[in-house]
Amino acid sequence: AKQSKAKQSMPSSRCNCEVSKREIILAILILVAYLAPSELWHNDILAGLRLENRNDRGNDDNSDAMQKHIHENEDTRGWKPPMPQTTLLGLYKNPREIVHVIHTRFMQHQPHLDSLGMARVELFKTFTLPSILKQSASSEDFLWIVWMEPELDAKVKQAFLQLVKPIPNCIVLGSNAKMPFIRADFYDELLESRIYSGNADLLQDYHEASLSRIVLHTELDADDAIFYDFVRSIQRDAAKTLKHSNYKYDFRLWCAKKRLEWNYYDPRFDVVVQTNWTTAVGYIQSYESKKECPPGGYTKGFGVVTDTTDLPSLGRYVVHTKTPTCDFTAHKCIDRIYGGASEYAVLRARTPTAHGMTDVMPKQKKTNKNNADGDSDEQDEKELAKQQEQQQQDYWTKFHKHFGVNQTQVVQCREVLEKDMVNIILQNLEGQCKDGFSCKHSTKDHLKELKKEYKQGDKQSEEENQQPKSSQAAGGDADADDDNDRSHDWNDAIVNEEEDSSVLDSQNDNDKNNEEDEEGNNEENGDEGGGDTKIDNGGAVNPYMEEEEGVDPDNE
Repeated sequence: AKQSKAKQSMPSSRCNCEVSKREIILAILILVAYLAPSELWHNDILAGLRLENRNDRGNDDNSDAMQKHIHENEDTRGWKPPMPQTTLLGLYKNPREIVHVIHTRFMQHQPHLDSLGMARVELFKTFTLPSILKQSASSEDFLWIVWMEPELDAKVKQAFLQLVKPIPNCIVLGSNAKMPFIRADFYDELLESRIYSGNADLLQDYHEASLSRIVLHTELDADDAIFYDFVRSIQRDAAKTLKHSNYKYDFRLWCAKKRLEWNYYDPRFDVVVQTNWTTAVGYIQSYESKKECPPGGYTKGFGVVTDTTDLPSLGRYVVHTKTPTCDFTAHKCIDRIYGGASEYAVLRARTPTAHGMTDVMPKQKKTNKNNADGDSDEQDEKELAKQQEQQQQDYWTKFHKHFGVNQTQVVQCREVLEKDMVNIILQNLEGQCKDGFSCKHSTKDHLKELKKEYKQGDKQSEEENQQPKSSQAAGGDADADDDNDRSHDWNDAIVNEEEDSSVLDSQNDNDKNNEEDEEGNNEENGDEGGGDTKIDNGGAVNPYMEEEEGVDPDNE
């Protein structure tokens, strides 16, 4: 009985055992949390992992995935950006504490193409330069870097430098680098390279400021334009999002929602007759980009510690397939730029100087529609032409008001290009398939087709000049000789071009294979090379809806 009472009075050993297990587990968790590495030590380890990841890129396919997984885990914990550090020279003065760099490439890997280079100088002077000078943001708010071919023809280089030397925030570097990231370590090496124009100290200060601030990287072609409030709009949006983001490796992409395109050729006329004021002014189209990011103004926003490895390594035509829109998320997304009151954020010039000939070649003009009686409806055609002309005038108003582009200067630019168009076409053919640019079989076909149009026009002009004119004065003979100058230049150029034709044709097979491979990749990604919706141009037929397949958006 005593033993039974003793057993009843003893507490249950099972209950004590369960409690002791919980205490042990809790003690272990507390010990692990107490002995966990500090944040500073943790950041140093991550920095080493990132450096090792860069050095071993291409050797270890899993390194990128591992690094991305680490960054995503850190982002979910919340993070406060560090305070911006004062630069040594004090030349960086952005009030929003944002490092914004606009990058432009000019004639890279094309040193001796003087006619093509001078034509691109004219386009730069007519479209790109006025839009930069018209920016509502101060020149102290952004840096403009032009990457120029180091061995560029002296005449072309001098003409370009005269245009940009008065701009205090513009730096022209003699380098074939493909617009590297401003935080890259080798910017110190660039300071020791050829600086053709601009302040080297300003570049050094921007590089130093980028190490503790968010960075905006904008790409602008040398024949495109951005609307007057572009820089301020991008920086204002970045200050609201990236600057106060609690994601450590955050990024944001911006591209134009709507754009205008100035076409060198008016699709309503044949190429050979576009010499008077009506046709020499060109033709303007409007587009709305629903999928891809069109070139011109494409901007990447980087967090304070974000670099290029944290962004999706995709071209503009497929980046939307892997990146969510900012309408549904506030981090690591892609946003569309609206051009304010003008609606259009970007203006593109589509000319025979372009490395990619998509939308440059004019198509057949619209044929007359017949009514039930078989007669053409002239009244409807006149009304349609009137609507088109009114819309063209509205577009030209936007050109000047929102982009700083003057209609008279555009006509003068076209006249300069037209005088040397034969050499421009031939040198553009010669400049294809250079390092850092696309190599398209279709582009060469477009250029050769355009070459035939000019050859036909020159023959017609020569035949007309050879016809006897009894009323022609003695001075008229000199005018006829001037009219034949381009024909003689054409014949000389054709001889040189035919000598190189074997070289171009030998590349066709490889180009065609590369193009077919790229088209296959586009189909696999669900991108058929388009994604643009042409906005109604007063009932005009859109001759440019055919998008060139397989275009490399980064190299056009």
